Amino acid sequence: MPVSHYENLAAERLIALKRAGATPVEAIKTLHLEFGLSLAEAKQALARSPAWTAEVVAGDVLHAEIVQSDGGSHSGA
Repeated sequence: MPVSHYENLAAERLIALKRAGATPVEAIKTLHLEFGLSLAEAKQALARSPAWTAEVVAGDVLHAEIVQSDGGSHSGA
């Protein structure tokens, strides 16, 4: 599926936010406000962005550790 101009703008904005020192939460909120994405869509865009790979991986590791430490009782979150 070709990437739309709109998606390119959001991807460029994510790179700019990363360079400016934004946190992942700030970046997601910015995409939500500036591009009208839902929070879920903005989170998915951040997760696909190569600029945010380290933060995404760290979040995945943290989530796995939390699920493992509580026996998986909250794994659906």
